[in-house]
Amino acid sequence: MTQALPYKVGQVLTAEIRAVAFGGDGLARVDGFVVFVPFTLEGDIVEVEIREVKKKFLRGRLRKILTPSVHRAEAPCPYFGKCGGCQYQHIDYERQLEIKTQQVVDAFERVGGLKSPPVGRIIPSPRFYGYRGKGEYHVQPMAGKPTVIGFLDVSGRRLVDIERCEIMDESINESYAEFRRSVAQADIHPGESRLVLWSRENGETDEARVRRRVKERDFLAPRDGFFQANTSLVETLVDEVIRLSAPSQADRVIECYCGSGLFSAFLAERCKSFAGVEIEEGAVECARENLKGCPTASFSAAM
Repeated sequence: MTQALPYKVGQVLTAEIRAVAFGGDGLARVDGFVVFVPFTLEGDIVEVEIREVKKKFLRGRLRKILTPSVHRAEAPCPYFGKCGGCQYQHIDYERQLEIKTQQVVDAFERVGGLKSPPVGRIIPSPRFYGYRGKGEYHVQPMAGKPTVIGFLDVSGRRLVDIERCEIMDESINESYAEFRRSVAQADIHPGESRLVLWSRENGETDEARVRRRVKERDFLAPRDGFFQANTSLVETLVDEVIRLSAPSQADRVIECYCGSGLFSAFLAERCKSFAGVEIEEGAVECARENLKGCPTASFSAAM
């Protein structure tokens, strides 16, 4: 018989955060029990209100920081802590990289059963904010009230109405502000429940697709589809994929989840034959167009 935890919802505890778990919650141990506390980090001594009691752990809400960690940073976003889009803005960037590296190591050791996996150093982003090239916003009409536009909160159940997002490319924030003004001035509820905006540095093509430029090449991608989010690291990521895979003219290469063919374009020209596989048919169509004229490449829509 499992012994019940000696805690209850609403109880207030004082705890020292020992680590940051995958997903961003701080992890503390109180009387041998694990307590997860969002928006904390190792070195914080905090006052925590218990919000959820499980058989093997507790979840808490941060009430007060009694002693801050030396790695704690001031989040520039006024919605941080309410909006569910970001989990690490309270941690200085260099420490973020160290934490995420350790999380990858832990995943290989605990899930994969590998001892001392050779995980390399994370390549840092040149931009900490304003780097994201695509934004997806929820649009929720409210009866008798202004339309709410923004992101889901930390619970994933409610919308946070936001005016701008600090991690978005500034051109997205400009387009978003224009959309919000048009909704407010028209005093009508838009029919769409989701708003998708892309950064404008490469130019948009039509209502169904967008154009991205990487290493002097143009790529088409579905407007509702995926493309690498961090615009300041896309070319670096391509270089790393080529370096680590090192294909030769004797190799036959298969890329699963190839998307619109970003990596495909740089791998296919280096190998004997290349096959891209992707579940989204719209992305496959873009990949075929992006690599039109490449005799070594073929693409299939499949799981």
